[in-house]
Amino acid sequence: MFSLAYRFNDSIEIQGVQHDIDMSFDNVLRVIEMLDDEDIQPIRKVTMGLEMLLDKKLKCDLQTQVDIFNEIIETKVYTSEKEKIALDRNGDPMPVVKEENKQVYSIKHDAEYIFSSFKQAYDIDLIEEQGRLHWDKFRAYLIGLPTDTKFQQVMDIRQREMPKGKGNEKERKELKKLKELYALPSQNLEEGE
Repeated sequence: MFSLAYRFNDSIEIQGVQHDIDMSFDNVLRVIEMLDDEDIQPIRKVTMGLEMLLDKKLKCDLQTQVDIFNEIIETKVYTSEKEKIALDRNGDPMPVVKEENKQVYSIKHDAEYIFSSFKQAYDIDLIEEQGRLHWDKFRAYLIGLPTDTKFQQVMDIRQREMPKGKGNEKERKELKKLKELYALPSQNLEEGE
């Protein structure tokens, strides 16, 4: 949870030893991108994720690594949505049920809009801030972007309802064109959208 009263706690205790976590926004984005990669096995995601976040390989059993990784992901990376890697009795990953959510943005596909919006709103060059800007600050800046930034405008187009009723054909046609232009690769635009 973001707090103005306390500094970020970017460490985790593992078997009595404190380990620093690299919470720079670009590192966390790489971890998230890796988690979304369906070609990587869930257990490999755990070991790779820990190496990326802790900058070292842990020498503990697999279940402990899974627990540590899930704790970092749940408490440091995702605070609302959680991706937990559950194991069965044999240590094999359990199947994951994907929920149907209407995705409004993608940090990967909207990178240019995010970059230009940060520069416009905050005069922050995200490339120059790699390795420095904290993940929690990045998220706070992202959700606080003004409505006149390209990123917010694109999200508005994606969420906007199609006009209904007679006399709205022109607006409907224009919005459909914009929705197609700014659609995420995973979005299928249906006639009514």
